[in-house]
Amino acid sequence: YPYKLKTLMTKEQIHHQYGINAADLPSKSRKHQDFLDKLLLKRRITKQDLNKINWNNLKLFKSLSTNNDPINKSITMTQKVMKEYTQIALERLNVSNNKRNNG
Repeated sequence: YPYKLKTLMTKEQIHHQYGINAADLPSKSRKHQDFLDKLLLKRRITKQDLNKINWNNLKLFKSLSTNNDPINKSITMTQKVMKEYTQIALERLNVSNNKRNNG
């Protein structure tokens, strides 16, 4: 990626640290088509892409929800199962995209 986020700052913090007025700041970059275009992959994700993932580095976070709603239950998943689950999701996505493009 050509951009690297160093820190998040409010317009007040930017003014205090750098002396830049809020009116002189650019509009929100995520609203610009150029930024959005750079987020999109120019090709489909393949199984080979999934094979390049270092599943040991995948960080999972437990839901912060404290209610007892069954939909918010946490589970433990091995790296192997997570990889298989991701491959199934990718296959379903590709089938759906093929139907949409051919239908």
